[in-house]
Amino acid sequence: MFRVLGSPYTLVLHQHVTYLRLQRLPFKVYCHTFTTTLLYAFLLRARCAFCTLDPQGHSHLQLWQLVNAVEGGISLGLESPNHSESLKNVDSFNKLKRPISFCPPRSHYPRLHLVNWIIVLYSSWWLAKTGAMYRWIVGDSVDIIDGYIRYFFLLPGVGLSRAIAGPFRQAMQKLTSVSGVSVETAPYMQEHFKRLCTSLDTHFKQLEEKEKGGNSFSLFLLGTPHPTLADVALGSTFSAYFLMDDPPASFIVQKYPYLNKYLEKVTG
Repeated sequence: MFRVLGSPYTLVLHQHVTYLRLQRLPFKVYCHTFTTTLLYAFLLRARCAFCTLDPQGHSHLQLWQLVNAVEGGISLGLESPNHSESLKNVDSFNKLKRPISFCPPRSHYPRLHLVNWIIVLYSSWWLAKTGAMYRWIVGDSVDIIDGYIRYFFLLPGVGLSRAIAGPFRQAMQKLTSVSGVSVETAPYMQEHFKRLCTSLDTHFKQLEEKEKGGNSFSLFLLGTPHPTLADVALGSTFSAYFLMDDPPASFIVQKYPYLNKYLEKVTG
């Protein structure tokens, strides 16, 4: 069994959980409080309190480290399986019968391989920044702040969260401004995110229409018959930020039905 340790407010925990869930591997999550997570990390001999332990007891901090442990070098494009013919497009990739690998091999599907990793980078970097913008710049809910306090300091009570919400949010805004997330950049990031959601909703609508028409497409992002790391990265960013904070959770649910269907499939 895999054991995922961390905070429910960190992207890496959502990435690991999404990946293990889509791979249908048994796992258990330890994220109630920082104290209990740290205790479990010590008892399980993990490298830190924010990683995933595989059944052999090895710690994996980043998503690609976990992928490499589960799937081996082939999944990262370091090696390629021997096939009698070179398959270079989505249709041939869909028809290929082999164990699930969440990263198309670079030697056989160079375009899919490149797009897959571009989406992983984009989701882990820019979309994560956009999530921080909604959480600390646009949003004004105390629920997230209350969750942080409960996780790290074991101090329950919404009253305390309301009392420190202003200073806490200002401190987080100072931290995020270092990476370019600020009050000044927030309007542009919101516009970009809404355009992204519109494009994704249209994309999944088209995939669903093609699937109903008898074509070999699926509701996964790259049109593959099974998830890729692009699905893991995109879906986990939504579950870690955009579906947890409101805004933007409410308008995502209301305006983008096909995107919602995809997120339900990927993140559960």
